[in-house]
Amino acid sequence: MRYKVLWGGLCSFLLLLSYLHVHSWFHLYAVEQNQMFLDSRRYFLEELVQPGGFANWIAGFLMQFFVYLYVGAIITSFLIIGVGLVSVLIIKQIAPKSGVEFLGFLPAIMLLFLHFDLNYQMRGSIGYLLVLIIMLGYIRIGQFYVRLLYT
Repeated sequence: MRYKVLWGGLCSFLLLLSYLHVHSWFHLYAVEQNQMFLDSRRYFLEELVQPGGFANWIAGFLMQFFVYLYVGAIITSFLIIGVGLVSVLIIKQIAPKSGVEFLGFLPAIMLLFLHFDLNYQMRGSIGYLLVLIIMLGYIRIGQFYVRLLYT
């Protein structure tokens, strides 16, 4: 019972990975062709000073590996299932006895549909995952003054 969410996430990851690999390998390859990533310090600093630049830089770095057959499906699956699992953890932290943890996978399902659009940028999903991780860290802080310093 304790590892139900972890097993559900693993099964969802494997199902999503197989689906993405079989049905959308060409889509992931086409998405990679629309991105540009430069591996230099100057490009990193230029991206970092823009709003959302860190998520954009991470997305560009990960997107360059989409040219390989399985890697695009693996990265996309990790990203989508990661959003789902962190959302489930947030719900469990806020309302531990509510029994509605499965609702945490709804944002992941919505992100899955977004990733099938050629005009959607992966940086949005990475930024959303980073915000969820920061929110989970904030919720887990117990003392008020430490929370105040965190913000």
